[in-house]
Amino acid sequence: MLPHFWQTKWFRLLVIAGAICLVASSVGYVEKRKMQRKIELVERERAVETERRRIANDIHDDLGAGLTEIVILSELAQNPGESHDAVQTDIRTVTDKARALTHSLDEIVWAVNPENDTLDSFVSYACNFAQNYLRLCRIRCRLDVPAQIPNVPLPADVRHNFFMVLKETLHNVVKHAGASEVSIQIAIEPPKFTMTVKDNGEGFHMELPPDGLAVLPADNVARADRVTARNGMSNMRHRMQALNGQISLQSRPGQGTQVELMINLDDRESPRRVGGNPK
Repeated sequence: MLPHFWQTKWFRLLVIAGAICLVASSVGYVEKRKMQRKIELVERERAVETERRRIANDIHDDLGAGLTEIVILSELAQNPGESHDAVQTDIRTVTDKARALTHSLDEIVWAVNPENDTLDSFVSYACNFAQNYLRLCRIRCRLDVPAQIPNVPLPADVRHNFFMVLKETLHNVVKHAGASEVSIQIAIEPPKFTMTVKDNGEGFHMELPPDGLAVLPADNVARADRVTARNGMSNMRHRMQALNGQISLQSRPGQGTQVELMINLDDRESPRRVGGNPK
């Protein structure tokens, strides 16, 4: 009588081989998970170290330099040989500088506070900053913000770099655009988050070469120099690229300027790091 198939040697060998493969696969999976956890831990430690260096640089560059300037101006104001007008000018400068340092410190604290690592927190802070900054500059600010902002995570380095690009954009408007009104529109179409800043200023002629840097025709060198300085596009593009994001610039003479900033919220967990400390 022939044995049943499960009683044959080949079946037993097949079962033993299958068991060995199962054990090997389980061990391999466990080791792979351990290695992934180690890699994630190293990446988190590297991210923390990068953020610590950025904070140290911000404190040194912004607060350190500002405090040094305040000390120098205060000493000059105490000089008996200084005229009354010069003393008053120094005091006003000290006041302005101290106010600017207060804002810088507030930005640093906001950026590093883990409680603010959400899209909702970023939108709230960015809109409040824009309103206060433009109001001080006598420029109207119109906000178009969705009624509901998803409470999705947004790491500190993402918030910091996106905010710095927005801040540079508003600085360009105040310094160069000659605008009386700025509109800020926020659009959330998962996974995309877009912030559009448009002013009603003088605008300018522009061309967009392959690298995306706004320039002017070569026959208008003086005007081209203004646009290069006003846009700061190299640094702004650098920050947005670090976030796997996009920045676009549109402008026409007499029709103002529009800057659109976009990031993919699905990429928020692993943004590319910004090299150095661009200001």
